[in-house]
Amino acid sequence: MLQICQDNYDAGIKNKNIKRLFGLEWNVEDMVQHQEKMLEIIMNY
Repeated sequence: MLQICQDNYDAGIKNKNIKRLFGLEWNVEDMVQHQEKMLEIIMNY
């Protein structure tokens, strides 16, 4: 989760069009994607 926040923040530094405010690097879309990845890992374990 922290890596996603860091990647989003870094992407915003490189591309001002996708910049997210500090503290908002993690949004609902990110949460849904993370949930899907975690469920896939858990269900395939």
